[in-house]
Amino acid sequence: MSYLSEIKNSDQAWSDTSAQMVAVGIFEDQELTPLGHTIDKDLGGAISKAIEQNALKGKAGQSQSFYDENRQVLVMGLG
Repeated sequence: MSYLSEIKNSDQAWSDTSAQMVAVGIFEDQELTPLGHTIDKDLGGAISKAIEQNALKGKAGQSQSFYDENRQVLVMGLG
């Protein structure tokens, strides 16, 4: 069973972190946070594509994972 062993808040660039998972938020109007926009660009627009296909709506409690070569990106609905 997987579990989180540590949670850290950082001002470090997401691409420079050694974290195995990075969490970002999306609002119910389907607007990403500033960090979310940066990560979406680095993932080749994968998050934007999910939004366009209505697979990611930003409702509170909704989440979806995306992956780059080094880590998991968890996009969480903020309502």
